[in-house]
Amino acid sequence: VERIPLQDVEALQVNVRGRLEGQLGEDPRREMTRHVRTHAIDWPGRQVATLLDGDTLFVSNRFQLAAYDSQSGQRRWTTPAPPNRKMQFAQAWTNIAMRPTPRGDSLFVRMLYGEQPCLTCVNRADGTFRWVSELPDSEAIVSDPLWLHNQLVVLTAERSDQQATVLRISRLDSATGEVVDRLPLAYLRDSWWQRRNASVTQLKDGLLVTLSGAVIRCDDQGEIRWVRKQVVLPTEEDNEWVKQHFQPPFVLGDLAIIVQPGVATVDAVELESGRLRWSRLMPDVERLLGSAHGRLIVESRDGFEALDLGDGGSEWRYGNSNSDSRLMAALMDDQSILFSRRNDKAAPRAKAQVELIWLDTVSGAERKRLSLESLEETELRFGPFIPQAEKIWAFFGHSHADPTRELLELSR
Repeated sequence: VERIPLQDVEALQVNVRGRLEGQLGEDPRREMTRHVRTHAIDWPGRQVATLLDGDTLFVSNRFQLAAYDSQSGQRRWTTPAPPNRKMQFAQAWTNIAMRPTPRGDSLFVRMLYGEQPCLTCVNRADGTFRWVSELPDSEAIVSDPLWLHNQLVVLTAERSDQQATVLRISRLDSATGEVVDRLPLAYLRDSWWQRRNASVTQLKDGLLVTLSGAVIRCDDQGEIRWVRKQVVLPTEEDNEWVKQHFQPPFVLGDLAIIVQPGVATVDAVELESGRLRWSRLMPDVERLLGSAHGRLIVESRDGFEALDLGDGGSEWRYGNSNSDSRLMAALMDDQSILFSRRNDKAAPRAKAQVELIWLDTVSGAERKRLSLESLEETELRFGPFIPQAEKIWAFFGHSHADPTRELLELSR
């Protein structure tokens, strides 16, 4: 973010302003990806996507899109369930957020209704559906929507009779949701469905896509410029891959930084050629927070590490908080890293509090800590953060299996 708010405060006001409830998916306790419960992954938090646009905060949990007043936190509307479609399980497409894309007076967002994810067009004013996409049950919309040359585009994946999966760039009529054309992009192994990663970064002249062990750069007509394969461990051999976040490629100048589930490296790839500039082995990597001062800030199971953007060498490490105590909410800017952790006050079964910790981006030194004493729970969940002017919005959950979330305002 450009600037993390509230860095100079010695205490924070915490107020509940709204709730994310209602359509939350079927049977939240049913685990769809193994080891999510074992590692206490905050799957409801990871599956939340937000968009702060003007005076409105839009929130998607994959089963509804809700609009909140960005000043008061009051909910303005929420989408209904699409007609004649069965809601999928709450943990279907585990840990994958589905982000809304604004365009004029509409919002385009994937939802989990029917056999596969569908694409919806939502009226920005009142949350009604303008259309819901109609694709074959065998074809899934696997990427968030984007715009190429004023055309609505998604990536779709379809299993063929031979069990191979065809990945396509599909163009849709933005007025009706009908597919205009499909351009084949790649063939995927059936193992792709174990993680289902299709994270996209839009470039000036095309797309950069990560695909669970592969990276593809193509132009806007689907012509492949280059493909780079990565070593990806089978899910049955690496049960801790569920700790890794799904993130689109991170573009910095002429480099693309690649971090994706199932891959034990942080890779810097030349955007033009696909050549590997450097690769850093990090079996415990979880996510990339961002960059500042020529460094990449990476979160791992042991803490945080700054990598030199030139060669991937380590500049500093902060390892005083393991991933079992860290919570999902984290932000960074040029000066600071703000993350959250579970502060256990007594025995393991006693309630814990949310604690915020600020680090110096340049040195990794700890700057300060603040405990949010009003946020206390046995199985608390916290995140993501949404910074806005002089406050931060955040979501708070009371247990691992409950996808309901309170919308909190952190302020002076």
